[in-house]
Amino acid sequence: MLLLQRVLSPVVEVREEESAGVLLMFAYSFLAMTAYNILKPVTRSKFISALGADNLPYVLLAAGLMIGVLMTGYSWLVARLPRRGALPITQVGMAGLLFLFWGLFQTETRWASPAFYLLGLILGVLLISQFWTVANIVYDPRQAKRVFGFIGGGASLGGMAGSYILQSFTPRLGTTNMLVISGAMLLACAVLVWHILPKAHADTAAAVAVQNDEGVSSAEGFALLRSSTHLKIIALVISFAAVGAAIIEQQLNMAAEAAKGANQTDAITVFLAQIQLWTSTVGFVIQIWLTSRIHRYLGIGFALMVLPVSLGAGAVVTLLNAALWAPGLARVLDQSLRYTVDKTTREILFLPLPGEVTLKAKSFVDVTVDRMAKAVGALLLLVLVQPWGLNLDWQQLSYASLAVMGLWFFMSVTARRGYLHAFRQSIGRRDIDPAHVRLTGADLSTVETLVHELASPHPARVIYAIDMLQTLGAGNLVTPLLLRHESAQVRERSLSAIGATQHENAAAWTPHVRHALADPDASVRAAALVALGAISHEDAASLARPMLADPDPRIRATAAVALASSSDPADLDAAEATLSTIVSDSTPATQAARHDVAAALEHTGGARFQRLLIVLLYDPAREVADRAMGSVRTLGSTDFMFVPTLVSLLRNRQLKGRARDALVSYGEPVIDSLAYFMADPHEDEWVRRHLPSTLAAIPSQRTVDVLVGHLNDPDRFVRYKVVHALTRLRRADDRLRFPADVLARKVIEECRQFFRYLSLHGNLSSAGVLPDDTLLAMALQQKRSRGRQRIFHLLGLTYAAEDIAAAEWTLTHGEPRTRASASEYLDNLLTGQVRKMVLPVVEDLPEDERVGRGNVLIGSRRRDVEDTLLHLINDEDQVISACAIEWVRQQRRWNLAPDIEHVLAHREARDWFVFEAASLALAEHRLQPDHRRRAWIEPLPAVV
Repeated sequence: MLLLQRVLSPVVEVREEESAGVLLMFAYSFLAMTAYNILKPVTRSKFISALGADNLPYVLLAAGLMIGVLMTGYSWLVARLPRRGALPITQVGMAGLLFLFWGLFQTETRWASPAFYLLGLILGVLLISQFWTVANIVYDPRQAKRVFGFIGGGASLGGMAGSYILQSFTPRLGTTNMLVISGAMLLACAVLVWHILPKAHADTAAAVAVQNDEGVSSAEGFALLRSSTHLKIIALVISFAAVGAAIIEQQLNMAAEAAKGANQTDAITVFLAQIQLWTSTVGFVIQIWLTSRIHRYLGIGFALMVLPVSLGAGAVVTLLNAALWAPGLARVLDQSLRYTVDKTTREILFLPLPGEVTLKAKSFVDVTVDRMAKAVGALLLLVLVQPWGLNLDWQQLSYASLAVMGLWFFMSVTARRGYLHAFRQSIGRRDIDPAHVRLTGADLSTVETLVHELASPHPARVIYAIDMLQTLGAGNLVTPLLLRHESAQVRERSLSAIGATQHENAAAWTPHVRHALADPDASVRAAALVALGAISHEDAASLARPMLADPDPRIRATAAVALASSSDPADLDAAEATLSTIVSDSTPATQAARHDVAAALEHTGGARFQRLLIVLLYDPAREVADRAMGSVRTLGSTDFMFVPTLVSLLRNRQLKGRARDALVSYGEPVIDSLAYFMADPHEDEWVRRHLPSTLAAIPSQRTVDVLVGHLNDPDRFVRYKVVHALTRLRRADDRLRFPADVLARKVIEECRQFFRYLSLHGNLSSAGVLPDDTLLAMALQQKRSRGRQRIFHLLGLTYAAEDIAAAEWTLTHGEPRTRASASEYLDNLLTGQVRKMVLPVVEDLPEDERVGRGNVLIGSRRRDVEDTLLHLINDEDQVISACAIEWVRQQRRWNLAPDIEHVLAHREARDWFVFEAASLALAEHRLQPDHRRRAWIEPLPAVV
């Protein structure tokens, strides 16, 4: 492989692993075009000898009608063949057809000549299409820019080789036997393709079908033409080219018949082979030496005029000279320019169209429009050459060529203006994706337009212009003046372009690039370091090592980030040590450097460096922590290393929102990790309380299962957040399934809790000791109100959420009649124990009756004030407990002091409200009134 790379390196830029494949593709293109160029003159000479050149337009017209149907059948067949063997099998089949016609010609079958001519036209389409299908399967757009020129050169050499073989061996072997040579080469192509395709991991059959399909229906294609003026112009240019080519080819065939004799098949074959050899040779020279120079120095306008002008010149020469070489010269000029300058120029014309439009329209214009134009050309030729028409001879056909040339010339001028206008508009819309442009060069007009865009005040347009210039091989036109641009993105992209260019002026730009090492933006400094290495032909690591000792922490950070991509372990250790030192220094002096590191680590590979982001997430500077969070969010979906840190940041008021977004960006794979932290009883309570809403942002059945499992979480706030999270999930995706039995049990539990608080509140209210405006009364009322809301939320998870929400609103805010209707709806909707428990909660009932029914349902009874207060003091809700203790203190019910002491001794440490209320109550109880008064007035004694 290495030897092949060295052999090919002077000709083509190829990687070591690509060298064998590139050589096989070159051989494939060479053999395929050799086979076709042997075949093509034979089809003409056989037809002329059998039926005469003036009847060729009939078969051309028939081909225009039949090729579409035959190609559709071909695609249908290929789609049903084995993926790897689809192309080789069809190539073996084509070789078999050639051997079949070789046998038919031995029997002098009359219909064989027109059928063979039609086969030649089909093989011309298939061989070229199959070759580029394989090329597109094997190579991506970036590889295509490097190797397509080389492997396409095999086709040019194949054209010359096929013509030479035909010219040399036809007099000795005869025209018919050339089919055997062509068929043998197609068999060799099948063997090559069989070895090439395993290198490509793609569905070959599908790719072939797409390659040969027209891509869009005729209706959609014509709709695209109507919607785009530029596309109409391209279609007209292609149409005039097809009609002009048909006229020239008809002239040549009629001239060959007249000069050589209608029955001289071998002589006609040799003559057409000579013309084809000249065409291939001149075309090869034009493609290698002239095409790119015409586009680069003369522009697309000149390139568009080359072929119509040559057509007109050939017509004039043919009118003035009746010699056989005149139509031959016209044919050589037409074919050599058509598939070099003109073909490449037409590809450039498609450049300003949006990518999606190009994919659809290009296949339609190149296939359907071209086929229709050829059919029109065939009809025109019938009118021109047939006895029932104008009956023109081959020399008089030049008048038709001149007429077509005039129309074509006018459309070429229009196409140039339309191209420039459409290209400027496409830059503003950024329709073209530079990564998918396969052109290896651009014309002068395109380059001028892009260079003009470099002065745009909009950074996005400038960056887009730089991308396009580099894609089109004109990256050396990116000026170092852009390093002074106010946009950091433009400066960074300009440095990348300067570093990538091999222009002789690149070394002169070194001072400008060195100046960028002090740029305030870290990404610009890093790009400057890489560009310096490219210009000086040194690796970035060599330039970065001395900078690790720079007193400026931002320069040290830039150097360390550059060394982080080194393959030397010593460089990696030095980079890690430098970055760790910068990250751990939380002083204001290094804040800018820490911010740069946080941004750079987003693009630095390796866990040993990315783990530094964990430290930066806790940075005291808000800007640094925010930037680190942005880097984590970019990297998060590929690395779970940050999940624990992001979870812990959920309790940070400033960063919890971005931490939640970063966790959500992981998608479903992070659900189990979040479930683990939520189930950990030792996890921070506020972290656990924020996890349900985080999970709710990842709609999936697994999320539902995790949240349902926490409906009975020991933390009341977590239970509240879980219910709301489940409600969000139900609204977000109605395909999720919620366990009805679990939710029913939870509804019943919430109803029991509702009736419990209702009963305790009723005990105190009926005794006349708890006014409604006291803190304890309001807390109990709020507790019941929230419990009622949770009941409706839980019902909305089991039944139609919109209907339950409407019923809740009506029962809360509606008039008596509408409330009765809502109650009736729930009465008919709910069943079993759920119905029995829920209806007393929501119905319009007198308070005493509701309390009584609640006591029956939960198996409770009316209690005296002391017993009720004892229950409330020991309530699991610390707010209710604290309010009850405070009410005891205000009412001086000190007979409950021992119970308060018990609460103070056994309550969980995190219930601060209870501890504060109990401590205050007991302190007041134990301190006598006169002591309390003296304690407020006299200062405490000094401590010796």
